[in-house]
Amino acid sequence: IAMQGILLALLGYGLFLLVGLFVVPFFMSRQTDIREIVDYGTQYLTICCCCGVGIFLQIANERILQSTGRTVCTMITQSTGALINIILDPILIFGLLGFPALGVRGAAIATVTGQCCAAAFAILLNRVLNRDVRLRLRNLLSRLLREACERRQQEGKNCCTEKLITLFIIGSTPGAAAHAVHARIVP
Repeated sequence: IAMQGILLALLGYGLFLLVGLFVVPFFMSRQTDIREIVDYGTQYLTICCCCGVGIFLQIANERILQSTGRTVCTMITQSTGALINIILDPILIFGLLGFPALGVRGAAIATVTGQCCAAAFAILLNRVLNRDVRLRLRNLLSRLLREACERRQQEGKNCCTEKLITLFIIGSTPGAAAHAVHARIVP
């Protein structure tokens, strides 16, 4: 179940990636007529949405840690991400320590860098400290495909059985309609 949660987090990120690529400029242009605000908002949201895989993995792995009673670990990962963001913000926004001044883009890059570092740390803590949950991607994909095929096979059998009953046992149109309604209401 833990790996399914991580897979769902990655699917959620995929949705945000699409939003970042295709929706953000439209969304920001509808918020205000001030071109500078639209540009800055588009820059920030595009980077955060398109590079936001870290926040999804961080939250999923923190929930795994929490569910096994390791709540202190989640506080550590959150604090790590926030600290990295706080350190990188002025460096990337204003161009300190030899970095170029990136402005709003620097703030977004600092944010996603903090999130990705926190996600990596949460994954590491799950792998090293969490003996209750084993995270294996290989097994997840094969198991999901196997279960999906089994479900589709069962649905196909149910559909064929229903059609046979409708065709052979029930000879009248009202009887077929009653059976169809019954089959939809009572699973």
